[in-house]
Amino acid sequence: MTLNKIMVTSKIIPNCKYLNFRNNIVENFADLLKKLWQENDQVVSPRNLVINFFELNPQFGPGLEQDSQEFLTALLSNLHEGLNRVYPKNENNPNKEKEKDKDNENSNNNIDKKTLYKKFVEEQNKKNDSIISDLFNGYFLSTTTCDDCGKKCINFESFFAKFIYFTTSNYFSDKLRFNR
Repeated sequence: MTLNKIMVTSKIIPNCKYLNFRNNIVENFADLLKKLWQENDQVVSPRNLVINFFELNPQFGPGLEQDSQEFLTALLSNLHEGLNRVYPKNENNPNKEKEKDKDNENSNNNIDKKTLYKKFVEEQNKKNDSIISDLFNGYFLSTTTCDDCGKKCINFESFFAKFIYFTTSNYFSDKLRFNR
């Protein structure tokens, strides 16, 4: 299901377990999408969304220069926080001792990557679980091997959006074709 269909057709705000200060952005974004997808030919202004967005992200205020990638990342982050099913963030986590052993667990050469991935996603969902993360979240896998002892360390890192930059001198530039 697309974000548009979710925001326009469902009662997303009342279903949110915990209301927080970012819900105005969620409400304004949902309202904007509803207006955009109505079949009448009215002009739609994103004014309320922009005002709330500037309040939460002053670095994007009028007259300040930011690019679309930074805007998209900040908007997704704000929507994610407003729709997070997990709240409040528990700073006094009783499982802190387990988290300290995470490096030891990940360095175990006998555990396969799929098992570690499942554990990582499970832990992530205990902290961050929203419709935005369901649709946009991805994970990087990195494996580091010690040259001296051969010990491997496997880590995962989550992201909402990953942007890839190509330059004309890039190694792949002769292998890519862009159709105009």
